[in-house]
Amino acid sequence: MNQPDKFDMWSAGMVLLQLAFPPLRSDSAVIAFNTRLEGFGYDLRRWRAEEGRKARSELAEGFALLDADGGAGWELLCSVRARACAFVAR
Repeated sequence: MNQPDKFDMWSAGMVLLQLAFPPLRSDSAVIAFNTRLEGFGYDLRRWRAEEGRKARSELAEGFALLDADGGAGWELLCSVRARACAFVAR
């Protein structure tokens, strides 16, 4: 891996996700999330659209947290993960 900054961004994005969404704090949940995200082409916006339809209360609080302050947390998360996912998807 010649681009270690991509891994750091992936990790930072995962930590942010785990802070916002407590159900993602177990190893098995992270594996399941990454598999699901891969199915959406690593597109968090597509993932959110699908999860939002389910209206799962455990995720609703996390989305509300990320949407605070004009969606600054959500935009940060998407930016960090998009850059890291571009590397992973290659």
